[in-house]
Amino acid sequence: MSSQSISFKPTTMMRRMSWGVDKKRATSVVIIGIMLSLIAWLYLFQASVVTGAAIEASRLQRKITALRYENDTLRAQIAQAESMARVKQRATELQLAPTAPANIEYLVVAELPPVTSPQPSPMVTLPSPPQSSGWFDAIIDWFAGVSQ
Repeated sequence: MSSQSISFKPTTMMRRMSWGVDKKRATSVVIIGIMLSLIAWLYLFQASVVTGAAIEASRLQRKITALRYENDTLRAQIAQAESMARVKQRATELQLAPTAPANIEYLVVAELPPVTSPQPSPMVTLPSPPQSSGWFDAIIDWFAGVSQ
């Protein structure tokens, strides 16, 4: 038997391999790997942004639904409070009662001016902007064919 030592050192292993790796090919593989990982990272980032926006839209939709329900509840409470039966009940709680027209007294104020219909305010006309006769306007007018 021969006494041959087997070494697993990286430099020894690289020499023993039948295929060679040149710098150009290794650089190309590394650059392609970096590009693929960058594209994958951008895809994942975009997907997470879209997912976050979808979650936010869903949250806002639930909030809109809850607020609409609350508005409907408040409208129902307002309608109940404005009902004639509720108004009459509240008036009796405050010891208010309807009165006969003969019991109504009107107060007349002597110095009060008579009520007239409001007069419309006069229209304010704005002055027209001044006509510029600068050299630039003259050139524009010449090109437009406007004579002065």
